[in-house]
Amino acid sequence: FIRASSVISIIGIICEKYNVLCESAGFSVHYANVYLEAADFVSISVALYGLFIFYGLMSDELKGRRPLAKFLCIKLIVMATFYQSFVFSALEGRVIKGSAYWTATNVADGLNALTTCIEMVFFAAFMMWAYTPAEYKRQPGTPPTSIWRPLWDSMLVVVHATPVTHIP
Repeated sequence: FIRASSVISIIGIICEKYNVLCESAGFSVHYANVYLEAADFVSISVALYGLFIFYGLMSDELKGRRPLAKFLCIKLIVMATFYQSFVFSALEGRVIKGSAYWTATNVADGLNALTTCIEMVFFAAFMMWAYTPAEYKRQPGTPPTSIWRPLWDSMLVVVHATPVTHIP
């Protein structure tokens, strides 16, 4: 997804330079925007499918920690915002019309923002249920973790993440 997104962005910049991107035309087959949006749609769908496979493989190891709830409350936000943005863009100019004061793009963007705000109220409540503080509380009789252990762990993440940036 990251590589595809980067390539799609670079192609979009090139298309904009040569005046063939034409985002304002909506989803017209005569411009590059529809093809770039379709490629982006497919790449994020494949990435989300991979995440579902990953969840399926890890769910047994995470039993007792509400893995499905945690997985869904994060991934549903990503999926809902991406796919609803795609739908509102596709409906813009066809179903969503402009008015005397707003263009169809303004209305579509406003509807997208409004639905995102409404969704986030429900996602926040879902997150409060999925990530309860009870499972992260220290058990009675166990000593508190010193500050050095989390600092060491965070440094190890940096050490292990460094080679990832050099993958061709």
